[in-house]
Amino acid sequence: MPVEKKYKKSVAIIGCGVAGLVALRHFSAEGSQFKCVAYEQTDNVGGTWVYTDKIGTDKYGLPVHSSMYKSLKTNLPKEIMELPGFPHKGPEDKSYVAANEMLKYLEDFADYFDLKKHVKFHHHVKNISPLDGDRWLITVVELQTNIVETLEFDGVIICIGNYSNPVIPDVPGIEKFCGMKIHSHDYRDSSVFKDKSTVVIGCGPSGLDISFDISKVARKVYLSHHNQRVKNMECPSNMVQKVDIKEIVENGVIFQDGSYEQIDSVLYCTGYQYKYPFLSSECGIYVENNHVKPLFKHTLNIEHPSMYFIGIPTNIAGFYMFDLQVPNLTIISTNVIHF
Repeated sequence: MPVEKKYKKSVAIIGCGVAGLVALRHFSAEGSQFKCVAYEQTDNVGGTWVYTDKIGTDKYGLPVHSSMYKSLKTNLPKEIMELPGFPHKGPEDKSYVAANEMLKYLEDFADYFDLKKHVKFHHHVKNISPLDGDRWLITVVELQTNIVETLEFDGVIICIGNYSNPVIPDVPGIEKFCGMKIHSHDYRDSSVFKDKSTVVIGCGPSGLDISFDISKVARKVYLSHHNQRVKNMECPSNMVQKVDIKEIVENGVIFQDGSYEQIDSVLYCTGYQYKYPFLSSECGIYVENNHVKPLFKHTLNIEHPSMYFIGIPTNIAGFYMFDLQVPNLTIISTNVIHF
């Protein structure tokens, strides 16, 4: 009697950074009940770890995803920035590594598990809409040929990362300012700040790291923030910590304590926001106060439980979290995604 073939459920993975690679590894593993395809709009895996000189929009007119800059090194030890079962090959006495080393690690991971055969590079996802039976209609554009496809899937996993949509605060008077204004998303190297007096707004990891980087070439760096934990931090001689900004004027900045400094440039290190412009309103997902809703455990779309989000929580050991989130999805998906 012929053995009936079991239907493999189709899963679309959106994005091929760390989260997308982890999802691809588990959902395409030998014996998996799923068949997957990952859509990546660039020409490589790695997501935010892929450096590009381009800022603004790419050659296809799409927003540049990566916020990577040339001097970046990991601010966490590589030992907690690795994926289970695939350790870093670098020297044991070197824990903090450069971005290109992290990218090489992810490329090696993709090659080791033969994941690239599942990836459609240069594919931009334009729209995702729900269908009956918790299935999905996904429209993608092959960017090199401009060919548009619309396909159906049993499930979809959103893995687009957290660091590509910059937050620009509303600073009083900024419209009067005559100098350069950029967000850390568009920062690539310190050369544009050579001999300038710059105010850096924000002192998260990027704010601190970039402030120290540009202080090597800038005339003066004013780090404006309200974080009491770093107020006693030792800074370079040309870097001064300042309180929050009261107002920007034509050629300078007035701080909340009434002090004034003349500046040539403003660098926003003010973080990022979640955006999903390719999700139709019928998906039921919205962002409120930078919280993605309505999700169960920051992962499962409550309105449509065959849509999942990987990597939303921040201030965590991301690589390990991704690898904890995804295997649970393979179990949930088996029960939720309809045959």
